[in-house]
Amino acid sequence: MTAPIVVAEQLLALCVERMRDGLQVTLEDALPESELGLGAPTADIPDTLRQRLEWEQGVEQRRVGAIAAAVQQSFQQLKAAVVELGGGVNMGGEIVDVPVAELDRLISQVSSESGRLGKRMVECYGEAEQLATGIEEEILNIKVPSSKQS
Repeated sequence: MTAPIVVAEQLLALCVERMRDGLQVTLEDALPESELGLGAPTADIPDTLRQRLEWEQGVEQRRVGAIAAAVQQSFQQLKAAVVELGGGVNMGGEIVDVPVAELDRLISQVSSESGRLGKRMVECYGEAEQLATGIEEEILNIKVPSSKQS
């Protein structure tokens, strides 16, 4: 279950990053003031400036739409990862987490498995130490003929 948790955490970080980047981009490069100035009434502007303003608004809507689509896609990936972890989605589209009792049961299972594996690991270390000691004794007891000739 560790891998899905890591994936969900990575997707959460990506979603947050995309939302932050999207907000930053839209704030830094907001709809330009055009040539109208800040409180100019749009009804009193010439057609060329009105067309320019409409064009700028269209460009901004497409740009912000692309940013919003990237954030939405990232959010959907995150939602799918959370659902894969064992949650679900209710009729309102909200993520429903795994019940606490189920989480407690899973945590208890993982904890007991961890304890069992820890004991087995200590046993294996003991066996490895005995084997190493036996091999060392065998090596030390091997008689190596001398290369000196008498």
